[in-house]
Amino acid sequence: MAVFCLSQRLAKGLPVAHIRVWAFLATWAAAGFAPASEGILIMGDDAARDGRAGAAVASPRNASWIALNPAGIAGLERQADFELSLVYARATLRTQGIGGVPWTGESDGEEFLPVPSMAIVWPLKTGVLGLSMYSPAGAIFHFPESRSIAGHLFRHTDRNLEYAQSRLALAYAYRFDNGWAFGISVNGSLSLARTDQVTAYLLPSRGNNAWDQSLGAGFGLGVHREWERWSVGAAWQSRQWGQTFDKYRDVTPYPVDLPATVQAGAAFRILPKLEVEIDYRFINWNDVKFFHNPNSRMGFGWHNQHAVLCGIEWQATPRWDFRAGYAHATRAMNDDHVFGSALVPNVVQDQITLGCSFAPGNRSELHLALGRWLRNCQTESGRGDFYSWAGHGTRSGLEINWLSLGYTRKF
Repeated sequence: MAVFCLSQRLAKGLPVAHIRVWAFLATWAAAGFAPASEGILIMGDDAARDGRAGAAVASPRNASWIALNPAGIAGLERQADFELSLVYARATLRTQGIGGVPWTGESDGEEFLPVPSMAIVWPLKTGVLGLSMYSPAGAIFHFPESRSIAGHLFRHTDRNLEYAQSRLALAYAYRFDNGWAFGISVNGSLSLARTDQVTAYLLPSRGNNAWDQSLGAGFGLGVHREWERWSVGAAWQSRQWGQTFDKYRDVTPYPVDLPATVQAGAAFRILPKLEVEIDYRFINWNDVKFFHNPNSRMGFGWHNQHAVLCGIEWQATPRWDFRAGYAHATRAMNDDHVFGSALVPNVVQDQITLGCSFAPGNRSELHLALGRWLRNCQTESGRGDFYSWAGHGTRSGLEINWLSLGYTRKF
């Protein structure tokens, strides 16, 4: 449906070549819907990183590091990476208060979805060039019952939301004679969204759960340095500026820009084959009105997040690597914004992961990672704005389990 709706629009006035390109991007985006860990951001799209809970900004392994730290590809040989994550998420919602629908009990929404990505690296005479297509953000939630009494009265709406972004990034990295590497990436994005959310005026959105699209752009910067036992890395991804979803201006007049992020970390090789890394991650939700504004001003009321990511990797044999990781993020919202954010339940905070890689030959590797965002819940305090007061007592919960598969081929 997403691809069909997008193609209908693009067919009016675009060259055939452009239609093919954007239809492909739309297909990728539609395949990339996924409940995510930090708001709507997907922390990892590569099994080698995911096995370390994302603690990898200082330890590049393959072409997919374009999405995390473009400087990391500076020392890589020519290669291609293909990734697929399979995500299972279970969200629960029990609404209360005069604005909720308490007599329906607890709504239980379950989703099982794929998240693909791919990347290639090509060394030049000077520096390294990289290209990556991945899904940095996504959310899909379908509840069997309406969140609000207004949605219950108007055609059983206010219970569905779908959003995904597909991003195409071009990166360049160069390593200086002193050992420091610098990388830059520029990207374009295509976002698709639809919802039957009730507006601030307690009426169903005029978008009527139909697909809409938004084009966007942004860039990233990164640095990386390795010594005998230490390595450090840092990366900054700019805000991803995008167009407003025209069909949903009654839901929000603001564009759904993705926030800027910063990740920095250091890795230490305790033994020649055993490495530990600790990263810090910052997400600037406060800078994006769509996410930071309180619910009565057509936003989610989220605030900046800080996260600590810890990973360990052991090269057991020349062909086998094993990984484990843990990540903890601060809350993205206080208890006075739970009801307003119920269709995007951003409540999980702790992740545990395991992973491994196997090299069947000298030019290829297979990767596997398993992870779980531990179940967490928040309850609406009723001490915020009108949305908070009307949904006092609403309880929102979420847990996420996923499996990532990857293949690296060197040429």
